[in-house]
Amino acid sequence: MRAVLDHPLALLVGLTAATWPVWRWYALRLGDGSDEQWGVLALGAVIALALGRRIATRLPASLLPLLTGLLIVYALCLCWAPPLVRAVPAMLALGVLASATCFARLFHPGLAGLLLLALPVGASMQYCLGYPLRLAATAIAAPLIRLAGFTVEAHGVTLNWMGETVLLDAPCSGVQMLWTGLFMACFLAVWLGFGFWRTLGALVGAAGAVVLANGIRIAVLFFRESAILPMPDWAHEGIGLGAFAAAAGAVLLLMHLLDRRTSCSAA
Repeated sequence: MRAVLDHPLALLVGLTAATWPVWRWYALRLGDGSDEQWGVLALGAVIALALGRRIATRLPASLLPLLTGLLIVYALCLCWAPPLVRAVPAMLALGVLASATCFARLFHPGLAGLLLLALPVGASMQYCLGYPLRLAATAIAAPLIRLAGFTVEAHGVTLNWMGETVLLDAPCSGVQMLWTGLFMACFLAVWLGFGFWRTLGALVGAAGAVVLANGIRIAVLFFRESAILPMPDWAHEGIGLGAFAAAAGAVLLLMHLLDRRTSCSAA
């Protein structure tokens, strides 16, 4: 066992060979146009972060049992799970190996998060989270609009005012903003050396910032879509970019505060 652990590259080659159907599916999925290709950015971020670290010459003995367990889960998934589900234990195994090899810890949640975001999950996120995110957006937007003096009611994914209905369709769910916020939180958590709980807090905070920013965006867009305030044609995209910038700024501020807290605790 020790001889194997002394050769991280051999472990990487073996892991890649054992999970080759995942990489074949991944390459085909990126080229078939069925999903967004945001994952390439996350995969590139993992490679860049790993290249900036010194490769460990000796790996912990607990690494092989953990990798074996994840590969067993992967093998079981081959019998019944769709390709995206099969890819999860394979990516987690790769994350464990990269974490132990380059970051001197058995599991880095930020690195694992980046590898999961590297999967083609855009369509799945839209399918699973699109409607709940739109519900959250209307729930946030309605009271904000009422503060401006308009008696707006939220019903599902619609905003109702004086017999008019403004519908939040799928592109307004904020899934892309959520993916970006989680990507930023994972990348910076690895970069700043956060532990498990601080990374978890960063991910929760990033998701909350994105949902809030999207709710504010919907509240502003309501005035345009209901023709209460005349706005130019580019206002829809402009408001979206403004909300995206605000969410990204909030994530950066959150990461700065968490890093500052880490520094204070260390001092």
